[in-house]
Amino acid sequence: MQELSGVLPYAKIVELTDDLNTGSVDLENLEAAYHSAVRDLELYAAKHYTIPLPAVASVKELHMQLTKCHLYFRRGMQDDLISALYKSLQAKLKDLTPFSLGIPGVGPSVGEENAGISVKAPAQRFVDGFMGLNDDTRYFY
Repeated sequence: MQELSGVLPYAKIVELTDDLNTGSVDLENLEAAYHSAVRDLELYAAKHYTIPLPAVASVKELHMQLTKCHLYFRRGMQDDLISALYKSLQAKLKDLTPFSLGIPGVGPSVGEENAGISVKAPAQRFVDGFMGLNDDTRYFY
């Protein structure tokens, strides 16, 4: 709830969840929207990540933005801004790679030599004159 207040004001969260007009957040409706958001994210992330995803900043932000969309959808308040946000989030999810979410231990770490790529092959020595190598200067032309 506290994290969601970063993407929606409290009054809006109440408006989008309070079906009984009690003036407070209906946690059941909020949880339902959050779980819909989690399912959206996990559907796409399962190709590259172990589920459940760790609570890193990028994952939290996606969850909160998706939860925001689902709160609007449940109330039928799907305006152009929310539709555009949801479409952009879906595009982000479709383009996920093993490196997209910045999850520690997944993908290469910053500054890691060769970005985690390794090739296993025996060392080879090319003969002089290979690929235009001049025997006198030892430089490529």
